[in-house]
Amino acid sequence: MEFNVDQKTGSDSTRAGYALERDVDRMSRVGRVDAHEAAIFYASRILEVIASDMLSYHGLESTTSLFTNLNTLQQYELISATTRCWAHGLRRLGNDVRHIRRSVSQGDSQLAMIFAERCLRWGAFCTGSPSSQAYNPESLCDHIEVPPKSRQIIEQIEAIERPDYRFELSEVVELLQITDDASPLGAAVIELLLDKQMNDSAGQVLGICASRFPDSLRILQLQVLYFSREKKYDEAIVLGEKVLKRNKDDEESIGILAGAYKRSWQRDRLDYLLERAHHLYAKGWSLSRKRNYYLGINSSETSILLGRLEPVEAIASNIYRQLIDRRDKLRLSTLARLQQLGAWDQLTLAESALQLQHFEEASELYRIAFRNSPGAMGSFQVAIEQVRALLEAFGWPGNEIESWINRLQ
Repeated sequence: MEFNVDQKTGSDSTRAGYALERDVDRMSRVGRVDAHEAAIFYASRILEVIASDMLSYHGLESTTSLFTNLNTLQQYELISATTRCWAHGLRRLGNDVRHIRRSVSQGDSQLAMIFAERCLRWGAFCTGSPSSQAYNPESLCDHIEVPPKSRQIIEQIEAIERPDYRFELSEVVELLQITDDASPLGAAVIELLLDKQMNDSAGQVLGICASRFPDSLRILQLQVLYFSREKKYDEAIVLGEKVLKRNKDDEESIGILAGAYKRSWQRDRLDYLLERAHHLYAKGWSLSRKRNYYLGINSSETSILLGRLEPVEAIASNIYRQLIDRRDKLRLSTLARLQQLGAWDQLTLAESALQLQHFEEASELYRIAFRNSPGAMGSFQVAIEQVRALLEAFGWPGNEIESWINRLQ
């Protein structure tokens, strides 16, 4: 992977005076002298560089938000599930240090350096380009002192992604003994199990982690998500509100809780549930500086369902323009699979056109999404239900709704 680093001077043509090698060296040095906050700071900065340059390398837009950049990498399948967990775990550790949310320990700094090492290896491996042109990842990783047991545990967790993985609770319990605060590892296990739709196994690990790490924001978020996936919406809402009270401006917490309210409304059709979902989506859209399409498209959708069409034009048009611009830029990519929007972005573009009541264009955009990503059937089923709800809100009769939907598939 090319980081635009001059091998002689270590300068970065896009970041004046920056050298990745220097940050790796400093992270290792401060880690050895127990400067835990400094080690975490350097590790998270390394991740920011890798994520940003990975996007740039593939012709994708990079922002100043690490959260947004990682989500974009995920949408285009440029980051594996386990690496995504390590990256977000490192991002959260960095936030803990930057915002002085809590004191950090040697275990925290050790995990941060392990996560940085895995992300460095990912950055070199995924592009398929000769990374030695910019830096030698093996050499850089050799500078990071990772206890052999820690590396072994990371590799055991990464094995969850394999198709032949078999869950053993006793093995997971052993993994979580690595440090006094192994909550990022526990969160990774839970997230990977939820990704594989192994909800029962995820619930078992959640029970252990919630007891052992009761103050971990990510464990609490995943618990809310688990309740929602299990259709235990009342439990999800009660816990989600508690989490949000402590982290009122956290986009992830807002999005997870809003989703629980929306799904609860879909089941019970109680207006206050939809009102609360809309309030949360709108707040998250604003907090994201109108960059989080998930929060934005749901904000305008719930507004339509509530019969309030005034805000829809501004939000849906904003999302539509951003995604059209992204689509046009992607067409210039050298990688064929990146020359079109990912399945979720394509569906969001289609829904934005539908919310604007551009019905012919929306129909064609939905057909493109279904044709280009046949493996995303779960997302398509959700999209069809949203189409049905929106057309009902626009006053279409049932037979015309079903006829329009049938033409999409």
